[in-house]
Amino acid sequence: MDVGSTNEELMPGCEGMDRMSNADEGTRIQTNVEVIREYLRSEFEGFKLTDKSEGPFGHLFTVTNISAYARYALKVSGPRLSDSSNTPKRIKRQLALDKVAGKMKAKESGEPYSWG
Repeated sequence: MDVGSTNEELMPGCEGMDRMSNADEGTRIQTNVEVIREYLRSEFEGFKLTDKSEGPFGHLFTVTNISAYARYALKVSGPRLSDSSNTPKRIKRQLALDKVAGKMKAKESGEPYSWG
């Protein structure tokens, strides 16, 4: 086997498999991010929600309530978002079971709770 071989050379007919799995992973990550947004909106009513991707390292969510001088943050690891076993239903269930909102509130204001 040639060290420089590509997937197409090793597995004829499998062209584009890497692109397809990357697209599936991207869709899975976006779906899981939306599930987390919905959870945070329901747990932090009246707060403004912002979030940003940190690439393969994960995603950072921040909820802020200016009038209450409160700000809480959640950092979710990349593997938790991208793992194919972490379906939206499972993510939603784990957020509740792990009491993520409560753990976020227990941190110093602005200090992110890492859910990884």
